[in-house]
Amino acid sequence: MRTKIHIGKIIESHLKSKNMSARKLADKICCSTRNVYKILDKESVDTSQLQRISSTLNHNFFTYFLNDGDFENIKQ
Repeated sequence: MRTKIHIGKIIESHLKSKNMSARKLADKICCSTRNVYKILDKESVDTSQLQRISSTLNHNFFTYFLNDGDFENIKQ
């Protein structure tokens, strides 16, 4: 059985590791600080938002949703 992923907590961890505030992330992804805090509380995030966050934090958050064998099936 696969462990449930709480992407908001993962994003929050990366924010802290980069010493970036929720306000700064909000500015970079064009949303309110309140919305960023909502994202950090969510287990799932809209894919377009997750893409903007991934780009801003220079980290591919989509990889957390892949199984071990999924990398073999991805075609470039």
